Formats: sequence, C-alpha cells, structure tokens
Amino acid sequence: MTELVQSSGNGARVIAERQGWAVRLGYQCDGIHAPFPAALMQLLHDAMTYVRRDFLFGAARMQPDGSKRAVQITRQMLYSCDASGRVLTAAGMLPDLARLLYAAGVPVEILDYTPAPPRPDAYVPAWEHLAEQMRWLGMDFRPRQEECLRVLAQPGCYCGIINAPPAFGKSTLLGLACILFRTARIAVLTKRKDVVATLYDRLSGMVNDVGRCGGATRVVAPRRVTVSTVGSMHKLQDDYDIVFVDEAHEIVADKSVTTLMRAFSRARRFGFSATPKGRADGTSARMTYAFGPQIFYMGWQEATQLGLIVPVQVRWLRLDFVGDPTAPYKSPVSRKRHGIWRHHRRNAAIAAVARRHDDDQVLILVETVEHALALRKQLPGYIVISDKISAKDRDEYIRGGLMDGTEPEMTPAAREQARRAFESAELRHVIATDVWSTGVSFEQLAVLIRADGRKSEIKDDQGPGRVVRRHDASGKQLGVIYDCWDQWSTGFLDASKIRDRRYRDKAWERVYIEYSELL
Repeated sequence: MTELVQSSGNGARVIAERQGWAVRLGYQCDGIHAPFPAALMQLLHDAMTYVRRDFLFGAARMQPDGSKRAVQITRQMLYSCDASGRVLTAAGMLPDLARLLYAAGVPVEILDYTPAPPRPDAYVPAWEHLAEQMRWLGMDFRPRQEECLRVLAQPGCYCGIINAPPAFGKSTLLGLACILFRTARIAVLTKRKDVVATLYDRLSGMVNDVGRCGGATRVVAPRRVTVSTVGSMHKLQDDYDIVFVDEAHEIVADKSVTTLMRAFSRARRFGFSATPKGRADGTSARMTYAFGPQIFYMGWQEATQLGLIVPVQVRWLRLDFVGDPTAPYKSPVSRKRHGIWRHHRRNAAIAAVARRHDDDQVLILVETVEHALALRKQLPGYIVISDKISAKDRDEYIRGGLMDGTEPEMTPAAREQARRAFESAELRHVIATDVWSTGVSFEQLAVLIRADGRKSEIKDDQGPGRVVRRHDASGKQLGVIYDCWDQWSTGFLDASKIRDRRYRDKAWERVYIEYSELL
C-alpha cells in the first residue's frame, strides 16, 4: 500500500518504508537516492533526540577528579543511520515525522511493507456484540468512552497514546475493548504487580477467558485476554493481536520498551497514561517511540465537568517551624531524611490531621518505607503497605526503633489482600508508599494526605487520582487532599509551590490551615 502525503512530481522527497514496528526514511532527488541535506537531517535529528537526566546517589556521584555530581546528563537519539544514509527508527515516530516534514514543505511518500496480519478479522469491531454485552452487563458508556473506542477501531490505527486522568474509566474501557474486538488475542500489560490484580478482577468480571501472569498468581494455560506485568511479558507467546499498556510512562526509561517491541512484533500497541510527558529524567520522549502519537485526550477539568470525577479541595497545612534540621546536610537523601521522613514536628502535624478523620477512610502517601514507619509511630492504628522490605533494611529499622521485629512480611499476596479490604472499606487507615499511588481503585476514599513532599509531575497526578473517583452509593461529593506547605525550608517550600501550581492548573479549590490550629 502506498500513501502519498504530498507529491511534487520528480523533485525531492522523503520515502518512508514501514515494515512492522520499524521504519526507514530515505531521501530522493529526481527519483535518485541521495544523502539527506544537512538542514533536513538536522530537522529529523532534533525531532528524535532528547536529553536524559540520570540522578546519581552514593558512590556513583564521585567523579574521577574528586568532585561530586548529582545528575548525569546525556543526549539520547531515537534513531540510527545505515551505511546508505537512510534513517532507521520506530514506526511509532512516523505519524509525527510525516507531519513535521509536511509542515516544512517536504513531500513524504509512505510505503507500507508490513505483512498482512495472521488474523485480520481480529481488528474488525463487533459493535452489535458490544451493545448486546453491555445490555447484559447493565452498563452504559461513560462520557467519551465510545469516542475513544471508535478511535481505536479506526482502520489503520495501529498505535497511539490515550491521555486521560485517573478515574476516566480506563479498566472499564479496556474491558469494553476486549468485548469489541471479540476474536482478538489481547495482552494488557502494567509494570506493577498490584495493578495486575486490579485489572484482572475488573476484566474477568466483563470478559470470559481472562488469564493472569505476574503478581501472586499465574494462569499458565493460554487465554484470549491476558493481564501481565511487563517483567513477565517474555513468558507470553508472540501471537497477540493487540497490546494495551497501563501507566505506559512507567516503562519508557528502561529496556522494557525494546523488550516490548520485540515480544509483540506483530501486534497493534496502545499506551494509557495521564502524564505521558511528565518524567523528570526526560525519557518521556520515548513514549512516542514506543506507542506513537497521542490519539485521545481528556483533561482534569473536562473530567470534572462531565461528572466522571468528584471536585477536589486541597487543604494546605502551613508548617512554619523554628529552625531547619536539614541545614547541616547537602546530600538530597540526607535532606529528605531529616526534613521529611524523620522530621518529628512535621510528622506530628500530619498525624494530628489524620486523627481528625478517625471516622473516615484515610490514605497517607509517602515516598519511603522509612517515612511510613516513622509516621506509624505516631499513628499506631494505621498499617503500612509497601514493597517487600529487605532483611538488611528490616534489621536497621528494628535497631532504630521503627519496627519491633514481629511485623509479618509484606508479600504480594498480603498486599493484594489489603488492597481488596481497602477497596471494600473494611480497612480504613493506611500509610502507603508508591505501590498504592497508581493503578489502584479506591472509590470510597475521600481523604488523602500527601506526606511525600515531592514535586514530580507524575506523582502530582497519580497520587491525587486515588481520591477523585466517584462513589454514588456513599454519597461522596468531594475529594479532600491534605498537603504540606513547607515554609520552614526554602528548598521544600519551592516543591510545595510547584505542587500548588499543578493543583491550580486542575482548577482545584485550595484552602490553608495554620500550624497553630493543629497543636
């Protein structure tokens, strides 16, 4: 198949040859292959190059000259050139590159040499079947869900990014897609084991023949729909027709992208993310490389206006302490340890707020297990949810008085049991690390306390997303987020201001509580 984006006779043009998930760009002048002109090559280079920032810790910060460096900056290219001067990259880059070249006045001819799919019927949407199944399930489309499905079902739509906030109804949308493409073999991937359990529960309630790989359980037998961790995708056979990746921004920084492209070389591929451009290390540029251009967008304000999520009120705790315990420290970890994780007065203020909501379900989000355990010393009725604690760290926490040695090990099975209990509101009070900042659905949760003090765009979207979900049965009308306005420290105050700006961009109400009111 040949698609002519723009033609100008036998003059100069770019020929894009796509085969599967690879594309090769060549330059022709009067029908003869030639090297790319310098200006055009620079245009392509700029579009496929990004700055990566790797944050260094411990011995890795030491440089040969004895100095210390906190960040290592490198330029990374998302393309290579062959011996003939043609440019090789991922097919996900092609739509944006074609638009870029077209805007620059350069004709582009796309030649698609991708072999016909082994099961072409897998991509034929069964709308009548979907309507019948939705009636049987007693379901209706939530706002814009049908629109998103129709984008996925467009002929020739082989990749793309779906950008929508938490609580858009993503897991339901995935289930509807599995019904719509009724014969397709579909893999649903996520980085986190806990999210595998959540997605498996949701999909198995909508679709027959759902398997699971990764987490506490593995279903070995082949299934039409399989939910798997990214780390276990090599165990799946390369005969899937469609691959959906949840929280796709989480996998773009490591080798998972390459593994994904090789493991599912023939499948259509789509990534879901509320923050496709929010990674602090700069690797968000790899989202397009892996999944193609953005094909669907919904913002936070629109989701609120459509009634998909509840309004949010952010209650800032103005923490104005005398003295800065981080002053003697330069290391970022040491500053966080003494300024956030083990800051007794800061933790006491957070605990005071939590006790105001003893009758409500409350989730406190922290960055580290160390911080979670320090907070639990002041909130003994709370349980800590985290990844497995290593034996070395466990011994250190026992020596430091943060653990008494009798706590049960936090296994994937125990974490899944706690997740189910929190979803049903049987479990009411939890302090959790990032294992519960994303991909879990707590519809009844109305009070979230952010104790982490970070300024990551991803964390500023994913963490608050736990409290915005609707729960009509309980009459939930508002999501409440408590956050710390750390005005006692210039550095941490800057982070507070960044979080505040992102809350403001979502049009969330912000109110302030003085430290004296918490005493």
